[in-house]
Amino acid sequence: MMILTHECSAIIQRLNIPKKLEDPGCFTLPCAIGPIEFEKCLCDLGASVSLMPLSVAKRLGFTQYKKCRLSLVLADRSVKFPVGILEDLPVMVGNCEIPTDFVVLEMDEEARDPLILGRPFLATAGAIVNVKEGKIDLHLGKGHVLHFDIKEMMKKPTVQNQAFYIEEMEALADELLEELGLEDSLQHALTIDKGVVENQESAAYGRMLDARKGFVDKEQYEELPQASSATQQEVSHQDDWSELKAPKVELKPLPHGVRYAFLGPNETYPVII
Repeated sequence: MMILTHECSAIIQRLNIPKKLEDPGCFTLPCAIGPIEFEKCLCDLGASVSLMPLSVAKRLGFTQYKKCRLSLVLADRSVKFPVGILEDLPVMVGNCEIPTDFVVLEMDEEARDPLILGRPFLATAGAIVNVKEGKIDLHLGKGHVLHFDIKEMMKKPTVQNQAFYIEEMEALADELLEELGLEDSLQHALTIDKGVVENQESAAYGRMLDARKGFVDKEQYEELPQASSATQQEVSHQDDWSELKAPKVELKPLPHGVRYAFLGPNETYPVII
């Protein structure tokens, strides 16, 4: 006997199994409060209040807030106390205004999409979230319905204040990064092929070097013919018996039958014969 898993049993019995889907991402809405527009405001069914950073409230011109005895327990179990509450702010979604109460909270750093729309806002707007289709429908009464496609909104790149990581780069991109990293433009113009120069300062140095006329190498000397071996020996022999190199000797009287003979000029290099 072999016991099959639930997956194998479902396939054999041809049960209706839904297709496994990926994470559709965060559900966001574009909205505006006064002169400030927010491209993406997080719709959070897990938040019992709508949140606004203190910096955004100051940009909107608010300085006074309704006091509240409220403490917020964050995901890391830390507790924060809000500055106050702004009541009945008109949040413009599409061409409709939705009155919303915001809890103003002081944050260390303002996020790019700072507003969080909690359950009270979603209930007021009559929001119906279709997670499978990735859509939000706002039923604002009298047959007025706004449709938002989260998948289309996720295609828009978010490059402001965002960090990206590139896993691989081609050789051309590496050369460009190397060029941009060089501080000495003249060194770059001398060492890199002029056909791939992108830096304007390096390209200017390259044009200046190309405009200079090339140096023509001219011979400044002539080689002398080589002397024969006999001549070299004669010169060498003459140098050996030079008068300047002759030793200073004292000539003493010689006995009868012998005399001095001189091999060099002016009685130098004497020998006895």
